[in-house]
Amino acid sequence: MKSRIFRETCVESIQAVSVKEPRLPRLLLIGHTYMIAVNREKALHLAKYFEVRVCTCDSKGWGALGLEIIDENPPSHAIAYQLRRLRRWPEDERNGTRLGLRDLQAEMEDFQPELVLVENEPWSWLRWQARWASWRAAPTAQFAEFTWENVERPGLKGCLLRWIYRAAAASGGRIICGNQNAQKLCLAAGFTAENSLVAGQLGINPEDHPRASTDERATWRNQLGWPPAAKVLGFCGRLVEEKGLIELVTATESLRQKYPDLRLALIGEGPLRPRLEAIDPTAEWLKILPAVAHQAVPAFLNKLDIFILPSKPLKNVGGQTWEEQFGHVLIEAMACGVLTLGSDSGGIPEVLADPEVTFRHSDCLELTTMIDRWLSDPPRLAAKAAKQREQSNKRWSHAAVAAIYANFLHPSTP
Repeated sequence: MKSRIFRETCVESIQAVSVKEPRLPRLLLIGHTYMIAVNREKALHLAKYFEVRVCTCDSKGWGALGLEIIDENPPSHAIAYQLRRLRRWPEDERNGTRLGLRDLQAEMEDFQPELVLVENEPWSWLRWQARWASWRAAPTAQFAEFTWENVERPGLKGCLLRWIYRAAAASGGRIICGNQNAQKLCLAAGFTAENSLVAGQLGINPEDHPRASTDERATWRNQLGWPPAAKVLGFCGRLVEEKGLIELVTATESLRQKYPDLRLALIGEGPLRPRLEAIDPTAEWLKILPAVAHQAVPAFLNKLDIFILPSKPLKNVGGQTWEEQFGHVLIEAMACGVLTLGSDSGGIPEVLADPEVTFRHSDCLELTTMIDRWLSDPPRLAAKAAKQREQSNKRWSHAAVAAIYANFLHPSTP
């Protein structure tokens, strides 16, 4: 009897040892976006579903809002996924759609991915380099790409881009679109609905977006020379015409007749700064602060009462056509527990998903009326801010975004 029990125990032990966890599918994630550690948080969470290797370029000489990007890979990231910083080609190129990555094909040959995801526009060099390399080095891999582009370009450039889109649809596999208009462009070019997805590129870490205490808010206001209890509107981003900043300044100035303690803080850099500074050089209610590193943005956002993104379309001005593609700062502001308002331009309404906090772009009167409506009802403002915080953390956390990507790219992943 003891012998039988011993044999059965041994068999069970051998079976337990021989059972191995199923191997995760290999995902090669490619894009200049991932030169920054905070953006690689997505890779950290994708590592729950895939064996991940990230191919990006170095950040040397690359800037955002006038500040050079300095990046290191946190230890937790190094454990979760493989990071490859490949040399840029051309080496001094700082435009994400005009650069390639040296030795990308060699990385594919070494890693042998089952999935390749390149995050760049359909006309970018990197997209086509990755597609060509996958044909040669990983011909059985599923190919996918991400695009933000949400406007049709006019003229000869538009005709050329439509041809490139059709070529991408014919040569590609799956596509993730950063907004609904981007998906419409892709479907019109020949991508299929079942192989396309609308999803944001990046999420946020709720722990990096704490709510500010009353003392922290008062101290910050004092540092700017403002009353501790001042109501502060704010904006963070590029200081350019298409961000609707002239309308925001005008609306704030008008509202100060009803709310004397109302203030406006803008943070960022861009060609519109001299014009903004010249609006009222002696105005103490308007502060145009210098840009800060991305990781310092939440410390600005969480001191505000209302964050506003009043973007408006740019239609063939000086050869440029643009409309807000997502507005990542929206989900950051909401995560900080700050009431967040946005115009109806581009992808902003999709991110906010709430008509109560959306106004017509370029309409200074409607913007003024909406701000007034919220300032005049503090309990309702606080309740809406709390709801936005909850929804942002649930919908836009890195974990939530990674789960959406995993389900789309490889539905059988656990």
